Amino acid sequence: MQNKDERIRERIDYIRKLEAGWLDGIGVAFDRDGLDWLCEAVCGMTDDYGVRLYPTPEGTVEAEWAFGPWCPSVEIDIVAKTGWLHDYNLDTQQAECDDDNTGDHQQQQRRNRREQAR
Repeated sequence: MQNKDERIRERIDYIRKLEAGWLDGIGVAFDRDGLDWLCEAVCGMTDDYGVRLYPTPEGTVEAEWAFGPWCPSVEIDIVAKTGWLHDYNLDTQQAECDDDNTGDHQQQQRRNRREQAR
């Protein structure tokens, strides 16, 4: 059985191999330095809490966990090294979002990445 760090490194290596157009003709290639940073950050956690990593067509990485009814996720901008926390309660359908990192400059960067992915 793989340990946490091996599993995370394997998943990030999979994301690293994705080329432009990887999702039915859309999807940008991922920043290699940003993926190295992400690997170091996630592997550095004392426990991964069952984290699952998913690539997005815009070049960000979605990290998801499950804690009872709560399903937190973080959209990670691996270039800017920032993230946006989203939390959803399956029982109450309550959603929470941390908008502290969504300043005008960062929002424009995200829009630009989405446009590049099309």
